[in-house]
Amino acid sequence: MNITNNINSLRFNHNPFQTVVSNKKKLGLRAGYMGAAFRGFYLNTLETGVQLPYLSKLLSTILNFKDVESTIQSLDFLILEGDRSSYEIVLPHLISSVDPEEFETIIRKQFMGIDRFIDQGNNLYQFLQYVTERGEPIIWINDLERGIWGWDLGRLVGLTRAALELGLISRKEAWNYIELAGEKCSDLFSNNEELDKSYLIGQAMRLNSISQWEKLLQCYSLLRSNEE
Repeated sequence: MNITNNINSLRFNHNPFQTVVSNKKKLGLRAGYMGAAFRGFYLNTLETGVQLPYLSKLLSTILNFKDVESTIQSLDFLILEGDRSSYEIVLPHLISSVDPEEFETIIRKQFMGIDRFIDQGNNLYQFLQYVTERGEPIIWINDLERGIWGWDLGRLVGLTRAALELGLISRKEAWNYIELAGEKCSDLFSNNEELDKSYLIGQAMRLNSISQWEKLLQCYSLLRSNEE
């Protein structure tokens, strides 16, 4: 699947077979917009609009989606922990503006087996430097301090939709997770810009190339312009 083509063709179009859903469900789906845009999913329905082999590959490379039991455990993990634990370790050093080498030295002194945190911290450090030089979007200290709930909840929504289409969970279970994501977002974020930045920051921890950053930033910019 060519993500760039999906972005350039504004695959933010609505599913032509969309059914009317409640505001509660709409809020939950909105939590997954950044991830849906990045993956080429429809934004506004449970149906993703992409082929099942792609969804199967997506789930097999993320967390521990193997069967019904592991799928539920993985979705619950995103609610209970996600990447927020590693982000909380990284955050103080990002705010203090240490360089990547100093960051790695500090982390290695404090923790054992911490390579994943170092990689994610370095990715995010480089991303923030890139965005600063690029001039947009502006990521404030408040955005960093707000954390990456938007990233974990956005993943929850996207992976829930994929798991449903692969028959790993029921439609009722899918809506339960999605509605929970919407409720959390309503509690945590004042507006969709805060939500999208939270996803942006969390996803940046996983990406390590300018081409990937640009795809992510394009999704962010298109979503923002589409709602302003």
